[in-house]
Amino acid sequence: MEYMAPEILKRKAYNATVDWWLFGVTICEMATGMSPFNNSDTKELINSIKFCDPEIPDWLDEDLKHLLGQPVPR
Repeated sequence: MEYMAPEILKRKAYNATVDWWLFGVTICEMATGMSPFNNSDTKELINSIKFCDPEIPDWLDEDLKHLLGQPVPR
């Protein structure tokens, strides 16, 4: 469930960008050991994915944060 893109969970039309979403979630999990959307309550997890920004740790390398879509101050 935590790998599903917001478009899918909102039951909206989607395209290949959902694959990029999955790729980003996977990279984040590989780099941090945790999902950017983490909640044991399924309803809360779905709401987090649908309506919240992913939680990207501050301690990640700037290039990796940029890859994951987090704005990086220059």
